[in-house]
Amino acid sequence: MVPWRAGPRFRAGLLLLVGLAGLLAGCDSSAPPPAATGPVEWARVADEPVPRIVTRDDDGSSRVTKLGLVVVDGRGYIRTRGTHWLANIERDPAVELWIGGAAHPLRAERVTDPALAARILDAFSAKYRFPARVIRWINGDTARMFELVERPAS
Repeated sequence: MVPWRAGPRFRAGLLLLVGLAGLLAGCDSSAPPPAATGPVEWARVADEPVPRIVTRDDDGSSRVTKLGLVVVDGRGYIRTRGTHWLANIERDPAVELWIGGAAHPLRAERVTDPALAARILDAFSAKYRFPARVIRWINGDTARMFELVERPAS
């Protein structure tokens, strides 16, 4: 009996599946948009469903991640839990947000006010149509919320 060997079509299909799995996991190799010429106009970009955030890994490389974003009282907020980019933000809050066709240099500031955090969670629930009580049940108290504030370009 001759042992089975993977042919070139099988190997190509396997590579395609691995690539698709990377895309579904939130990895992103998109080319960066042009630098922003002004501050984020939160009202104008509030409905953009999946912006991207760029953080720095501990080795200095860029990590581009798709994420959800909501606007509450004219300010932009993001949330995450247990992700590489959360560790990156906690180590270095300087981020770049790709939204509205431009790359905006921003700083992520942790939201600590429970009343504001509840309003942000409600905004995520409304925008992404996922009940807030289910989000709370899934994440418990482990989710972190951040306000994105302007910073000078580096």
